[in-house]
Amino acid sequence: MPKILLMMLFSLIMSGCSMMLPGTMNGLDSSEHFSFEIEKSFGAGKMTAKNLKTGEEFTGSYTGRYSDLTSAQKQFIASGLTTYTSFIRPNHATAEGILIGNQGTNILIYLSITPGLRPTGTGTGVDGDGNTYWVQF
Repeated sequence: MPKILLMMLFSLIMSGCSMMLPGTMNGLDSSEHFSFEIEKSFGAGKMTAKNLKTGEEFTGSYTGRYSDLTSAQKQFIASGLTTYTSFIRPNHATAEGILIGNQGTNILIYLSITPGLRPTGTGTGVDGDGNTYWVQF
């Protein structure tokens, strides 16, 4: 019986429940305010937003990239010169995505993200009319 319970717990953990991180998005050219959420993930995820003034709802996705993950280093050892590659934990990521509104507005999003257990980030967005937005989470 404990083996079945352990297998059920393992499959629940591995099912990949996504976590949406709350944030805000504000118009820089207007007084528009949005609720904003971004999925915590590795590499790609979902975004949602809602214009609190007009009620327009947005859904979309993003793709992120870490900064350089490796570093070539040289070390002198008594027998000669050795070159090796070591892993360096990334401390910065960038992401680009799009939010598509149910009333026809599309917003391109550019983010700068600090990875961690609870990632944080800021960025900008621009819609087809040239309106700009500030995003933070």
